Amino acid sequence: MLVECPACSNQQSLRNPEACGQCRTSFSGHLYRKYKKPLLSATTALFIGAYGSYKISDVFFDHERYPLRIEYEIVNACVNSSERIVSSSVYLKKHDVCLCAQQATSRTISYGEMEADPHAFTAAFKRNAAGCR
Repeated sequence: MLVECPACSNQQSLRNPEACGQCRTSFSGHLYRKYKKPLLSATTALFIGAYGSYKISDVFFDHERYPLRIEYEIVNACVNSSERIVSSSVYLKKHDVCLCAQQATSRTISYGEMEADPHAFTAAFKRNAAGCR
């Protein structure tokens, strides 16, 4: 065990427990002990912090998504609403607009609200689609 001499600040191993090897100052009257390791190591604290952050993000940032099947049906119905044949560039543009409208609408109207009042969802979706163009 390494100890520091209280008189000369020299670090030395504790082979001679009575006096310092450099300045010959006596160690009597001083108490030397090994320090115990901290209760929580840095790794444990890191894992506890990561788990706490994960749980806090679930509580404060709980984004209820529509079921995947419903989201797909909404976007598919939007993209294929006109029964005309369109070019691939027009189709891709319409697909992007429909995805944007779905994302914007799902932020304002939850899935439960959509099931309760589909007309409000449709109105909000059309408004958001016009804003996404």
